[in-house]
Amino acid sequence: MLLGEHEHTLDDKNRLTLPARFRQAFAEGIVVTRGMDGCLHAYTPDNWAALVQGRLATLDPLSKEGRRMQRTTTSRSGIAPPGGSSSPRSKGVRSMLPNVLQPSATDHVPVLAAEVRESLAVRPGQTVVDATFGAGGHAALLAADLQGHGKLIAIDRDPTVRTYFERLEKRSGVQARLLRGDFGVVLPQLASNGVQADAILLDLGVSSMQIDRPERGFSYSVDAPLDMRMDGSQELSAREIVNEWDERELTSIFRRYGEERYARQIVRAIVRRRKETPYERTGELVDTIKASIPAPARFGEGHPAKRVFQALRIAVNDELGSLEAALPAALEMLRPGGRLAVISFHSLEDRIVKQFLREKERGCTCPPDFPVCVCGHEPELRAIERRPIRPGATEVAANARSASARLRAAIKAGGDE
Repeated sequence: MLLGEHEHTLDDKNRLTLPARFRQAFAEGIVVTRGMDGCLHAYTPDNWAALVQGRLATLDPLSKEGRRMQRTTTSRSGIAPPGGSSSPRSKGVRSMLPNVLQPSATDHVPVLAAEVRESLAVRPGQTVVDATFGAGGHAALLAADLQGHGKLIAIDRDPTVRTYFERLEKRSGVQARLLRGDFGVVLPQLASNGVQADAILLDLGVSSMQIDRPERGFSYSVDAPLDMRMDGSQELSAREIVNEWDERELTSIFRRYGEERYARQIVRAIVRRRKETPYERTGELVDTIKASIPAPARFGEGHPAKRVFQALRIAVNDELGSLEAALPAALEMLRPGGRLAVISFHSLEDRIVKQFLREKERGCTCPPDFPVCVCGHEPELRAIERRPIRPGATEVAANARSASARLRAAIKAGGDE
């Protein structure tokens, strides 16, 4: 039960002060966890245990994700024993917090950060576009490379990123603006208005801050509303797709966007179940998926709901359509010698990026039996690396979510490369 909110402060001994009205609720002890936006979440031991058990119940305890969740819930919190460090004259209860709960520079770790900086090679005075701003991890590094001279344009459809942007704007010292919207819409608008850039980054897929907020419904590891909208103001959500789309449409998106081999069996089970009761929660959908596939497949490559959730997320947010619209616009915006970098996390995204770059790297388009080129077509891009750049073992060990990342980057022809 939510008892209330309080703007917390830490004293010089890293003690958290809680208002007196909360003292009785935490008489048996307190569990404090560090969340997003500098928030600390306080639980009674019983409520914390129930929360942890509820989350772990949806996972195979021997799976990679199950082990990670156990480590997270047992090592990323601070527990103060009953009666710990309090004073009868104090207006609140003071609890010592371990260092792990203090704000850290690693709260948001951008994927392939060094490789992105090297690929984009940002210099002072340039204009940089981060088309997928998120929590601003990449943008902060690129803004630092501007050294106080240049422009940063941040784009994101998620309205909750404004807090991160305002924080970065104050620290960076560069001219910055945030444009809220789908990059598949915003980039073409910028290009049509003649806006030019020297470096453009697209970090595709769902961000860590969205996955880590259960109420957004992106995670199959936590029971939450069936949502998955990156922009909470849009009408279409995963709930509408699961409950209203017909069997053929669902099977198609599960196969196309999720590459789910058991799409037909899963969809048939969904249709049977929704005739009785509509789906409202992610946990309900996870249960249906698990019951629909053969037992060996439940313990194979990752969580059994992984592919279906990916497919729904892509469909809800039209991620592939946005990417296909954004890439030509990004190329148009780049000045000669400007650089484009795209990070993808699954084969569908990477295939689109790869095909686009290869097409724009081509020169002559004449038939191979023509003795002389008559088309006059020149390459528009030059790949920085022929193969996608992947994270190293050290990065994957520190950030498991980076394991599937692929970075492709290219330079626009016609400049001093």
